[in-house]
Amino acid sequence: MGDLPAQSGPAPVADAAEVWLARLDTLAEVLAELEACDPLYPAAELAAFDPFRHAARQLLRRLIARTFGRSFAGVPFTAGPHGKPNIPGLPGDFNLSHTGSLETGGFALIGVCSAGSIGVDLEQRRSVRLDDRRRAMIAEAAIRAAGGAELPADDEARILQAWVRLEAWGKAEGRGIGRTLTHFGIWGRETGASSVSKEAGGPALVVFDVDAGPGLWGAVAVPRGYRRPQLRAVPAKRGRIGA
Repeated sequence: MGDLPAQSGPAPVADAAEVWLARLDTLAEVLAELEACDPLYPAAELAAFDPFRHAARQLLRRLIARTFGRSFAGVPFTAGPHGKPNIPGLPGDFNLSHTGSLETGGFALIGVCSAGSIGVDLEQRRSVRLDDRRRAMIAEAAIRAAGGAELPADDEARILQAWVRLEAWGKAEGRGIGRTLTHFGIWGRETGASSVSKEAGGPALVVFDVDAGPGLWGAVAVPRGYRRPQLRAVPAKRGRIGA
């Protein structure tokens, strides 16, 4: 599979995480053909999703097989305490985020980590309806979750990049976005509170932005001390995906 340009980051303590970006509307047919001749997907899940989410899950299964072995790729997912999908006995972690549709152009961001937790999130351009106080609190929390990395200056890009940082952090933690916002003090605070709890965040994870291209905002959360995972592009040809 091909690589996008490497992103700079701190010196690694471990190099166990990968992040993959795919254009699903160009890959859905290829993935279906590959699945037909080389099945990995659990039969029980074949009818559970629409074609767009089905394509994303097919690709995720291929990457699980690549990272952890084919014996794990066909195991049905179970849900963690707060709904994060996992595979019993898997010696690592995975996460998936997708946005758009097969009709309008859809993308998937997939993270796999052979040691420790991982969370990813991807958003396309959209309006976010939040008051100024909530926007400021989300930005403050997102900057801290990313080890002090600043956010874009543009209002729309700033809130979307902040949002995907917190989503990725929450997915890696297994909390989900609601509990993540509560953890950072963004929801559930007394009326008039304006700052994020200084105890929120913790030392276990760090978030990196993912440059997914124009009109897309992405982020990945990995154990603190890991370097920024290199963003890899899923190829469009069946033979290269299979390889």
